[in-house]
Amino acid sequence: MKKNSLENITGYVVALLLAAYLLAGCSAPGPSLAELCATNYPCKDTVYVEKRTIVDTFYLDGAIIEVAEEVDCPPSDSGATVTKVIEVEVPGRTIIREVTVLDTNRCKKDSALIAHLREQVAAKNEAIRKMRQENLKPNNLLPKGLPWWVYVLTALLTAGAGWFVFNKKRA
Repeated sequence: MKKNSLENITGYVVALLLAAYLLAGCSAPGPSLAELCATNYPCKDTVYVEKRTIVDTFYLDGAIIEVAEEVDCPPSDSGATVTKVIEVEVPGRTIIREVTVLDTNRCKKDSALIAHLREQVAAKNEAIRKMRQENLKPNNLLPKGLPWWVYVLTALLTAGAGWFVFNKKRA
């Protein structure tokens, strides 16, 4: 019994240490898992092999060949021969040839790097959204440097000067 209980305690301690190690690794600040995988384990090329058949058709034209032949003339006993020309037509041929070709396409899709870049884009989009919200606050719409009452005073003085100028012209 003591050996069995010692094994149980050892198993619990190992499981507890493993859980503590995993939790400490998850909570530590640092690069994301996708970034670590992208830098340390780049993915291999994915090879796609496509089998296709190419059909070539060749047309060979026919030809006309002239054949000269010497023929004995039977009606005459003189033994004269006559040259006879015969045109022979050689028909054309169609040759069909099929060739099987293997096309190899290499495609590299690094999913860990894509996940890391998506995280970066999401972080930048969040920063842009916060910056836009900050710029749309009412106190940010006024130019920087002077308090708001200076702008109100300037507007009132400009309106008063305009009223004074336009009333002097009428009189």
